[in-house]
Amino acid sequence: MKAVRQYKQQWEEEQFLQLVHFAEQIYKALNLFIYISYQLIKLVFNLIHLVLFTETNHQLIKDEQWIYRQIK
Repeated sequence: MKAVRQYKQQWEEEQFLQLVHFAEQIYKALNLFIYISYQLIKLVFNLIHLVLFTETNHQLIKDEQWIYRQIK
């Protein structure tokens, strides 16, 4: 009977350690997923910012021509 209790206690400890290990792995994967998501959101934001707030070369050429005409 004592051996059965000892075996059961050992089995429960091993199961608990496996559960803790599994939880640690989930935590690491979740942190990695959050970091990658953050970087992707930052990339998309920067691309949108780049597209919306940069002047095209065509617009720059028109501005330079206008300045040149004003100087003449």
